Amino acid sequence: MNKLRIIMFNMYQLGRIYSVLIIYLALFAPAIAIAQGNTSNIKGKIHEDGIPVEYAHIGLFQYDNDSNPAALAISDSEGNYSLSVEQEGEFVLKVSFIGYESYQQYITLTSGENLDLDVELTPDSELLESIEITGEKVNVTYLLDKKIVTFNKEMIAGTTSAADVLRKVPEVNLDAKGNLKIRGKSGITILVDGKPTMLSPADLLKNIPSNTISSVEIITSPSAKYDPDGSAGVINIITQQQQDMSVSGRATIGLGLVEKYDGSLKLDVSKGKWSHFLMAGMRHEDNPATEKRRFFRNGVFEYETIAEEDEISEFQIAQAGTEFQINSANSVYLSLQYSNLDKNTPISLEINDTELTAPSTGSGLVDFGIREQKIQTGYLHSGEKSSIGADIVYSNGKARVNSESNTSIEGAEAYTSGQKNEIDFYFFDYNVDYSTSLGENLKLELGYAGEEVRFDNQYQANFNGGQSELFYTYKESIQAGFSLVTFKKDKLTLQGGLRFENILQEISTLPNDPYQNLYPSFGLEYNINDARSLSFNYSRRISRPDPFQFSPFERQANSREIIAGNPKLNPAYTNNVEISYNWFTEKMGLRATAYYALTSDLISKVLLQEDDLSRITYANIDKSHNFGIGLSAETDISSWYSLDASTDLIGYRLKDNKFQELNYDGVYTIVKLNQVFSIAEGFNLQVNGVYTSGYFEPLRKLRSVYQVGATVEKSLFNQRADLSFSVNRFIYTGERSTRFSGPYEVVEEYVPQNPVFRASFTYRFSKK
Repeated sequence: MNKLRIIMFNMYQLGRIYSVLIIYLALFAPAIAIAQGNTSNIKGKIHEDGIPVEYAHIGLFQYDNDSNPAALAISDSEGNYSLSVEQEGEFVLKVSFIGYESYQQYITLTSGENLDLDVELTPDSELLESIEITGEKVNVTYLLDKKIVTFNKEMIAGTTSAADVLRKVPEVNLDAKGNLKIRGKSGITILVDGKPTMLSPADLLKNIPSNTISSVEIITSPSAKYDPDGSAGVINIITQQQQDMSVSGRATIGLGLVEKYDGSLKLDVSKGKWSHFLMAGMRHEDNPATEKRRFFRNGVFEYETIAEEDEISEFQIAQAGTEFQINSANSVYLSLQYSNLDKNTPISLEINDTELTAPSTGSGLVDFGIREQKIQTGYLHSGEKSSIGADIVYSNGKARVNSESNTSIEGAEAYTSGQKNEIDFYFFDYNVDYSTSLGENLKLELGYAGEEVRFDNQYQANFNGGQSELFYTYKESIQAGFSLVTFKKDKLTLQGGLRFENILQEISTLPNDPYQNLYPSFGLEYNINDARSLSFNYSRRISRPDPFQFSPFERQANSREIIAGNPKLNPAYTNNVEISYNWFTEKMGLRATAYYALTSDLISKVLLQEDDLSRITYANIDKSHNFGIGLSAETDISSWYSLDASTDLIGYRLKDNKFQELNYDGVYTIVKLNQVFSIAEGFNLQVNGVYTSGYFEPLRKLRSVYQVGATVEKSLFNQRADLSFSVNRFIYTGERSTRFSGPYEVVEEYVPQNPVFRASFTYRFSKK
């Protein structure tokens, strides 16, 4: 369920949704014979007191040459790793991961030998007391189905939210309004520690404190294990977990211009088999912006609107949780969360018309809020060859979406309108996951997931004194099961999956039939050598219409535009394919990717012109093609300079026989750079920038935009604290576009506050 729909859902859903069935073929053959020759193999599990350690870095080095690895690997979610080497002789096995002492063991390999070697890591108390300082740049790990970006303190410096952090991540782009895209595509599912949330992606990213983030998983071609909603993929934000310390925590305060301040506190306490955490945070943002629109009719200027808006948001969050380690293989946990978001946006409007002697004026107010209470509990069993986990999440709360506007036009009656939405929502999510090793090379994962959603919505609208009112209940039930098989042998990894979903959507007393779908996925990776690999991924995704797109109710955007949904919309289905080449060394990581996405029944805005009145609605477009090539690199160029960069060359084509005005194609570029300069010990300068060239989307042409920001960060108190100063958008073009609305061509410009100055202070503490 797209969580934006849960928050903003103020209309009912109705329409035909076709069931699509595709044949799923076997994606691997365990009987494939792969010649081993004289290759020696090492495999085992990385763990701490029996608990698997995921993403540990394992390197095998020749005894007399520890600068160039003979083989490299990363432990999986169960701590498993495997190495292959075609040499024999004396070697050193090295294992490292943040928060643990480095491990090394001397071994001797003979030709064709198979060695089982488990490694137990020991928490590094000195390192943890100095709060996990490693490296000067972001650490990027590439796995078959995901890219994992792990952040150190330099990358977190100068940020206050998850949105600030993601702006530094290659391939991910956020505009000034918080709209998120990967490779130029929207439709992204946001997870926090693998779980969905009730906040919209923009609000969620603005309000997660950055100092609670450990890493981000970018999954552009998700396997059948993931919910298929969202055509562009999944971003999973991983928060920091309890380390092996009796007491540890961090506190952050921040100030910014104008009227910006935030604070957060994270506290972890562990004793024996018990671990507890407490987190509280608040955030106040005053974000002024100017939005200009110039209306041209058949190339002749008619009027312009200038809107001055000031979004004032208040966010509070509190979390508490506990985990009990029953024994080395079994644990249970419970967590509670409360959050509240209020956004109040007053708007003043000026209208300059060529037919008026004086400007017309107007005012408006957008009032949005959501309050949520959440409880989550779960069980995890992690055995030597199999694991099983179960999670239950329940939340409820209230949301509101209210707006009002008043416009005074010379010689005409004042124009007034308003909408009021009050929503009570309930959300219940449950899942069970099981994984087991079927022999030396085969792993099977099975899962079941369910989601129950209900909300009661009271909707009121008025337009120049006329009123309408509606009350309805919306229910959604999703039942899903998946299977995922992974086959590994020597240099080859194959992964095949299939997900089945049964969905029922009902509105009040209007019955509806459930619909079913299959979502296959496939992945292949071949390790050319210890530093280079090739991978291929395929997945099928869905984009369900959101409430505004579905709703048949008319909304008066202004005196010349009416917006209404289409209850006959079908969901859009996307087939994603990507091929990647990875090359990584101790100081550099490089990834080149070619990708293609074919979407059928794409949901798009369409325009129906009625004299001077433009009616905007939504329709399914026949085909949409998105394709491109991307290059990303992370490298330490010297001891004082590191660079993370990405660039994408993106092509697109939209074709529809009915709405031919939407047919378009083109190519555009996105370039993103993040540089870290180590000026002195504990003193760093970051400079980051992003450039997007102009491109088309339905009924709109976007102009090129670029922005540059910088952060200065200084470590204090033996690296227990950091003080940072940042300036965002100190070079900024604003966001400009041309929108096509019937006979009108509307030139738009959106300019938020720039530059934005911030200062933040973080202090970390720990005690054994």
